Amino acid sequence: MLVLSWLWLLIVLWFEAGVFYASVRKCSWPVRAHYLSPGNVLIVADPQILDRHSYPERSPWVRLLSQIMTDLNMRKSWRAVYQRFRPDYVVFLGDMMDNGRLDMSHEEYERYYARFLSVFPAPKGKVYYVAGNHDVGLGSSGSFSENAVERYVSHFGPLNRIVQITTKYRLVIVDAPSLVDEDEERMKHGVPINDWPSIGGPVEFIKELSKAPGVHNILLTHIPLYRPSGTDCGPVRERGTIRVGKGSGYQNTLSSEVSKFLIERIRPALVFSGDDHDYCELQHQEGFKEVTVKSFSIAMGIRKPGFQLLSVPEDDVGNTGAADQLCLLPDQIGIYLGWYLPLVALTLGVIIMDLLLMRKARNGSDRRADDGGTVLPLHKVKIAKQFVDWWVLRGLRRRKRVGQGFVGEFVRYFVDVAGIPTGAFILISVVFMVGL
Repeated sequence: MLVLSWLWLLIVLWFEAGVFYASVRKCSWPVRAHYLSPGNVLIVADPQILDRHSYPERSPWVRLLSQIMTDLNMRKSWRAVYQRFRPDYVVFLGDMMDNGRLDMSHEEYERYYARFLSVFPAPKGKVYYVAGNHDVGLGSSGSFSENAVERYVSHFGPLNRIVQITTKYRLVIVDAPSLVDEDEERMKHGVPINDWPSIGGPVEFIKELSKAPGVHNILLTHIPLYRPSGTDCGPVRERGTIRVGKGSGYQNTLSSEVSKFLIERIRPALVFSGDDHDYCELQHQEGFKEVTVKSFSIAMGIRKPGFQLLSVPEDDVGNTGAADQLCLLPDQIGIYLGWYLPLVALTLGVIIMDLLLMRKARNGSDRRADDGGTVLPLHKVKIAKQFVDWWVLRGLRRRKRVGQGFVGEFVRYFVDVAGIPTGAFILISVVFMVGL
């Protein structure tokens, strides 16, 4: 049992802490020698912090457990990522909170927002946010708050903005959900998008975007640009493709007309989008690459969460441009199914075998005592002799301590094995939860 206990301890230490740091060490900034700081941007998509409204079909206890486990996983990932890369800028590509758009009290929203900040602590002034449909809503719904946009702006900043990160590169952040809503209204009136009299919305922002000679635009939009359904996303994607479609509160891609409008007005050198949760890399025919960034969360239907690293040069020396790199995080489901579940089965099997052998030895000792004997002939037990001899004799020594009932003995054995690794798991969780 001591061997099992230490095996559990090593596995818990590795998969609850070590594997996160090991995974980020496989990744590095796509930096060249002439790149100067500040020019490194860490891009995170769709963390979607869960709350009590998430997964309403689940029982309250399961929902609470889902919140705790996803928060803990992202805390571990974020600490490993931020300590490893120390970015000049951090960009969240929208859907920071799963239900930020819902109608809730001010106090509840503040607690929700505080949870997000506790999972992703970072220096103020270096972090920028892109509005997602789960943040500000998309379309109309009775469950959406009338103050969703105002609330978002007061906590996360402007919906549309320009961030100059180097002399030659700037980020153009666009409010894609509002752009979809504007496009819906525009189509009802049959007005071309270039003639749409937008006031204070994303269409006006894009129209008035100043041209800066020699400066390259990197477009950040929560919703991906249009592409035909079935367009290949490259070999890194886990499954399927991004399909054109929409529904209550979401739209998978921007329309072809809106996408063309963005491309013509912004002329992006590179585009980063979110929303889809899985990775997609697409070379548009206009000559730029769009990367749909993986979700950072294990709750978004993908096995391996991820994030994107972006390095941009201070100048155009060598005609080299911005470079980006996909980084993957641990497969938490794979850890549960591939390691924890088999080890649980092994542990249960070993405990049951130990108890059965101990009882057999105990009964044999009792029978031998009735016949005037005193020692159980362990060499006749036909299982790996030396190991079983040690194992059974150890069980006999525990006879008085463990009690007589099989269930009681089983529970005590299980506690003996699980005590140390469970304590380690709790300690690791506390360290990450409280940010020590």
